[in-house]
Amino acid sequence: MKRQEIETKYKWNIGDIFSSDEEFYSIYKTIKSKISFKEFKGKLNNAEIIKKCYDKFYVLSLQLEVLSVYAMMKKDEDGSNSKANEMYGLVEEISVLFSTATSFIS
Repeated sequence: MKRQEIETKYKWNIGDIFSSDEEFYSIYKTIKSKISFKEFKGKLNNAEIIKKCYDKFYVLSLQLEVLSVYAMMKKDEDGSNSKANEMYGLVEEISVLFSTATSFIS
């Protein structure tokens, strides 16, 4: 059964996450521009700096999670949708960059 054959009431609405793909790409670009944690590396030695680091980590983690959910749901709507597959690939890429940038935090 194809997605378009299913009644709307039985389908998820990814528009509840982002109103458009452009909003997805905007958040993606924002996260990518803020992904560096170099300002904290080797400096996690006082409470104020640790708090700033974890605040940034938390905010970006949540934004990344929302991107991931949107991209996965979009891809799952139609596995042959090349744009959705590209979006999912971007999320995987930025997830690796985020993990690498924050690997020193423990």
